[in-house]
Amino acid sequence: GLNKEVLQDLTDKLTADIHILDGLVKALDDIDEIIALIKESKDKREATSKLAVRGYSEEQSKAILDMRLSKLANMEYADLLLQN
Repeated sequence: GLNKEVLQDLTDKLTADIHILDGLVKALDDIDEIIALIKESKDKREATSKLAVRGYSEEQSKAILDMRLSKLANMEYADLLLQN
């Protein structure tokens, strides 16, 4: 069977993935605001700071900013839930 270390690593990865997906779902709810925030920011660091003020973690902010804006804007909840 799987040992505790392997199971813990899997649990940690799944927890991290869920955290990122939660951020993407939240961003999708506020997509117009998120797009405006990114457009208004002079760089990635400023956008990350503005996302943090809105409650996004650093990991969630990175996922949002690394995603092609067109993909995030056109994404639907089902797509997010089916990822990974």
